[in-house]
Amino acid sequence: MNKNELREQEIIEGLWEKFLKLEPDNYDLWCMIINAIPLREMAGCLLLKRSPNNRELCDIIRYVISLREESWEKLLQQNPTSGNLRYISKYVESLREKAETLLAEKEPDKNDLENSTKYLESMIKNKIKAREEALARKKKRLEDEKIAKIISAHLE
Repeated sequence: MNKNELREQEIIEGLWEKFLKLEPDNYDLWCMIINAIPLREMAGCLLLKRSPNNRELCDIIRYVISLREESWEKLLQQNPTSGNLRYISKYVESLREKAETLLAEKEPDKNDLENSTKYLESMIKNKIKAREEALARKKKRLEDEKIAKIISAHLE
């Protein structure tokens, strides 16, 4: 390592030590993986030692190449959702084929189906409500115009 690289490494290690003094939780570590490129690997290692959820594992897989295989194995042990597998397929080229194979074998997630159904129901209700409100406004406008014509004709 040259002098600049050593200095950079010292700065990174100093930042990491300060960060650890804050007693970071899993969310803090996950944020470091997403946002702090120089600290990704250290944050990923620490998060893997804890109990990361599937979303955290997916981002370790995506952003920390050195921990990709270990994180992938852990994700597989935790029964990844279809959404987890789609995320890996989209963002991690080296695991795309494996993720797509598992996705093809997997039945649709009950939660995915329920969430999609709830979203669709909500969207339809909102559209119906918006149309009913538009019709009510149009009806009111027509009634107002009719009353205005009657008044106008009566005043003449």
